[in-house]
Amino acid sequence: LWRQKKLSGYLKRILFRTFPSCRALLTDQQFAIPPNPKQQAFLRQMLLAGFPDQVAMLIRNTPDRRFPFQTGDSQSLARIHPSSCLSKKYAAGSSGVQNGRSFVTFISKLGEEDKIVLKVCSDVSEKWLPRICQGMLRATPDHTKPPRFNNDTDCVEVYHSVKFGSNCWPLSGSYLNPSSTSDRLRALARTFIEGHVWVRLLHG
Repeated sequence: LWRQKKLSGYLKRILFRTFPSCRALLTDQQFAIPPNPKQQAFLRQMLLAGFPDQVAMLIRNTPDRRFPFQTGDSQSLARIHPSSCLSKKYAAGSSGVQNGRSFVTFISKLGEEDKIVLKVCSDVSEKWLPRICQGMLRATPDHTKPPRFNNDTDCVEVYHSVKFGSNCWPLSGSYLNPSSTSDRLRALARTFIEGHVWVRLLHG
């Protein structure tokens, strides 16, 4: 129990640094039972923060339709264990999957190297991956787009083209905090030169 509490606290600190606004969710008396949609998203984000390297992406038109996922750390095909509530959603031919990229995180996997069964799965929003799993990203700054100031993190962010995991899955572009000090200073200087900071001060 002590280890569970320690892990829970560690995951919360990671999530709060990334999404400071999530702190308000923990003051809600209805947080535990039943969770509302915002709280469900918060719990899924906590799971993703704890297992950033255990993410699988739905692959359309795989050689074996029974195994529609690919894990991020290999080329192995995978499917969700039948005991999971997500199993029917992602079953072959299911109408529950919308167009676009779909991701799940998992806690354990079974089976051989080429075909894997994922257990304890949870849906993951693509937009969470760049924020929560920055250690799994290959991000390239795109200086054709202007930097922006993030009020929640009090940092200037730069638009990046993003790929995820060892398989380099392409994600939608995202504003991220520059990795180097020189890039951060360059982005801050650009916001001053282009007038973005002064506009905020004048109307602040």
